Amino acid sequence: MNESKLDKLNIGLPVYNGEQFIRKRLENILSQTYSDFKLIIDVDPGTDKTVEICKEFAEKDPRIELIVQEKRMGWMWSFNFVFKQANSKYFVWAGVDDIWSSDFLEKNIAVLDSNEDVVGSQGLISHYGPWGDEFESKSDDSIMVKFYKKFRRSFRPFVNSGASGTFEQRVKIILRKTAYYHVYGVFRTNSLYKKTVREFFCWDWATVLTILKKGNFHLIDEVLIELNTSGASDPSITLFTQLKTQKAHKNEYLLPYSSFTIWCAKNLGMKIFFKNLDYFLWLNCILGVSSILISIMSSIKKN
Repeated sequence: MNESKLDKLNIGLPVYNGEQFIRKRLENILSQTYSDFKLIIDVDPGTDKTVEICKEFAEKDPRIELIVQEKRMGWMWSFNFVFKQANSKYFVWAGVDDIWSSDFLEKNIAVLDSNEDVVGSQGLISHYGPWGDEFESKSDDSIMVKFYKKFRRSFRPFVNSGASGTFEQRVKIILRKTAYYHVYGVFRTNSLYKKTVREFFCWDWATVLTILKKGNFHLIDEVLIELNTSGASDPSITLFTQLKTQKAHKNEYLLPYSSFTIWCAKNLGMKIFFKNLDYFLWLNCILGVSSILISIMSSIKKN
């Protein structure tokens, strides 16, 4: 691929019914200190004014490429679609309800420009929204809720981390410290596969592991991104709701992490898989089963 013909950076922004956030998010992206980019917005038609707001911005800024689908395609499809439109050296996914620091792009691109062994870069994260401390134990929590919060904090803590060393070492860090947050880093586009990871529960986690086959992930030691906790991390959204939204396979309603586990066995190599077998057993037998039980209890309580 001739890099001289590529854009330096493409940003992919999938959105559906994002009226509450889209104006602030577009202003945030378009006012970045690094301005040499193309912003690809893919809108699933909804019931609010997202399309109208995006058209308003696209008419004013030539860096925006706006694509409006004829029917709702789903957020995972859209997430992959915006990447497949990319023609750039670097690429970054943007969540509609997240906020970057003004120099988020500038600092991460500087890392990639100066470190050939780094395939992805991101700063520390902070959170805004109503659920930032939701998984902290409270005195009036039931025993079951305390247990659930404890393993949620250990499984998906509200932090991210760098990952370097051998591929085996990078996988261990991503599996055991954090997961999907890394997908919102800035990446070398050629580290992402045009044949994207098929859709299943935790496919975004699999996407990060796929990227790390090509090199290290760098973490800048300052907060550069705010994530909205009322999105996928919203504890009022049950596991079953997430599975339905993500068009989960039937086996995932019984063992939510089974498809991800099978993917890891096939794609990480059996040596790496068996070295982390204790983690996959915990993921499926303890976390998965407990999540299902708590979701059932939440559904009964609501009814």
